[in-house]
Amino acid sequence: TAKEASAKAQSEAKTKDSKAVAELKQALTESRKKELENEKKWQEANLNIEEKNKQIASAQSQISSSSVAASKPETKDEIRAYALGTLWGQEVRGAISKVAVDGVEMNMPQVTSGVIDSINNSFKIPKDKIIAELDRLNQEMLVRSGDTKKTMENEGSKFLKEFSKKPGVKLADMGYYYQVMKKGQGKIEASTVVAITVKESLSNGKVINDMSKTGKLLVLSLNKFPPLFSSAIAKIGNKGKITIAVPPKLAYGDQGQPPQIPPASTMVYEITVVNVNP
Repeated sequence: TAKEASAKAQSEAKTKDSKAVAELKQALTESRKKELENEKKWQEANLNIEEKNKQIASAQSQISSSSVAASKPETKDEIRAYALGTLWGQEVRGAISKVAVDGVEMNMPQVTSGVIDSINNSFKIPKDKIIAELDRLNQEMLVRSGDTKKTMENEGSKFLKEFSKKPGVKLADMGYYYQVMKKGQGKIEASTVVAITVKESLSNGKVINDMSKTGKLLVLSLNKFPPLFSSAIAKIGNKGKITIAVPPKLAYGDQGQPPQIPPASTMVYEITVVNVNP
């Protein structure tokens, strides 16, 4: 009947509505669950960020405090960190030496302060002033380096010209001048082990290193020496002595080795063969 059909339709509609409501509740429950999970992740992320910030702040505080240099590294991590610090310190030291050779003196407390401030990213003067000073210093260094190089080139050329005129001085095929001070005994073969002392000087007479005064020997087979030394040693025998005058291109070049050896330095080596072992 029509009444029964209407009742059936209403029943089906209620069932459908109940199912829709249940599905909606399930969707809301899952959505809320995801919100809680995301909120938890967000809180964890914030905690991680706060912890990292605390660690960074602690590290910066340690760097800024004088206690950094007070403790001796003991653990593996401490020794590794200290070793890296010494490596980076050598780079700073090299930069200081490089400017020192051109006559620029550094105030070490301020250098240290600048390094620490750079690590902390907290500077005592405006960055634009720092950049301007670095640019000015760079220009000054270029001028000084050029002047030093020109001076050393002129000084070296004059020395080589005068040295080449000394009695017994010859020009080697490699391009250096040499004077045999004492011939020595026998011929030194390529495989012969040779013990030598070396006195290294600038062309102006400044001594860089004198092994005869330190009691040290350089011991290698002849073919293991740098080509310059190997060539010179081969010209004398056991107990022999030779002086060689070396232009910059065969020595330290245009860069030199600051702070002791300026750019474009002509070098002088006195090589003495102390003994040989075939």
